[in-house]
Amino acid sequence: MITHCQCGDAATIIYVDHTDAAQLRQKYQGDAHVVADEIVDVDAVWGAATLEQALGGKRVDNVVASHVKEHVPDVVAWLNELRSVLNPGGEVRLIVPDKRFTFDYFREETHIASILYNNLIRARIPQPQILIDYCINVARVDCVSAWKAPLDPFATERHHNLETALDLARDCLENSAYHDMHCWVFSPRSFAPLSREMAELDLIDLACGNFFDTARNDMEFFISPKPSNDKSHIVSS
Repeated sequence: MITHCQCGDAATIIYVDHTDAAQLRQKYQGDAHVVADEIVDVDAVWGAATLEQALGGKRVDNVVASHVKEHVPDVVAWLNELRSVLNPGGEVRLIVPDKRFTFDYFREETHIASILYNNLIRARIPQPQILIDYCINVARVDCVSAWKAPLDPFATERHHNLETALDLARDCLENSAYHDMHCWVFSPRSFAPLSREMAELDLIDLACGNFFDTARNDMEFFISPKPSNDKSHIVSS
């Protein structure tokens, strides 16, 4: 996640992640999709501490989170922490994978009940039912092919199996182990009502400032939530 802080005429960029750069580079060293040595230095580690604490009390103008929201176990708390560090007039800029064109293709879109449950228990790790759903349903999906025609669930290679799913779920239950994966599954059409429901329940005070739909042959959409004290505006946005 990248946070931009506007200070006078000069823009300061604060890089925030769940661990330091050395551990990130080690984690992605063998990943063919990541150039590990090009991972930037991390300025603030956000995990055990709140985002406000991680930033040392700084306030920022913009928060940019690319492919982050879907990984966060308690998305309500996460959004509120982003909100808490914004300057007046600031906004959040989210880049979110569209499940219809990613490995989440065969997973069900997230419902408000799951988000409420994880917020109720203050989840800090992906929960067992999410681990199971992820492992038995994620598949090897080509984005362009998914745009052309519906994919055959019986002819599409899966990444994991039921045995792996149950092993990870047990590890979570018995050892409180953290396994990084997509906790939440969105499309543009599902993202909007979920956000509206959270606003109606007074869980968030962020309105939709801007939205860009998933471009053809691409696999992500863009949304810019902005703080608002007008609940009716938030819900209608």
